[in-house]
Amino acid sequence: GMRGGAEFVLETGTEKIAAHLRTLRQEFIKGLKSIPSVKIAGSTNCEKTSAIVSLNIGAVPSSEISLLLDEEYGIATRPGAHCAPRLHEALGTKEQGLVRFSFSFFNTLDEIAKTLEILETVPKDFHNTQFRLDAKALNVSFSHSPNVQLTGNLWLPSFATAFYANIAGLTRKSASEK
Repeated sequence: GMRGGAEFVLETGTEKIAAHLRTLRQEFIKGLKSIPSVKIAGSTNCEKTSAIVSLNIGAVPSSEISLLLDEEYGIATRPGAHCAPRLHEALGTKEQGLVRFSFSFFNTLDEIAKTLEILETVPKDFHNTQFRLDAKALNVSFSHSPNVQLTGNLWLPSFATAFYANIAGLTRKSASEK
């Protein structure tokens, strides 16, 4: 628990931990800069920042990137607005959100390299296969979100489709069939 964590920090030393985190962040940012479709949010100065890097890939929703990284590669990231809606307004990422990578002392340079290889394969206009739902025919109540108004056709990203496809018995359509 907390005691074990404190003992680890005292035994390892904050200087060693900070140096490792700086190295991870530096290598990650250096690699990201070579991927044309990646836009890094925030400072790329590795000396005075934490081991967190936020980014976007083209116009791909942050939730789609995080889902892909998690489901296909076992890489945990956090998508969205990160409880900072005004910051996202200022950055122009309110709709897209950001993908946040948070490194720890236990991450390795090999993991950074593999993540960069994976990010290079995500095209800037990537969109997972989606299901086309006719909201009028679906007739589903979204009681958990009373402010949502559904009219016409609704496009759901792939992570939400499994549930809705099961209730509606829908057929799969690719993004090119919109």
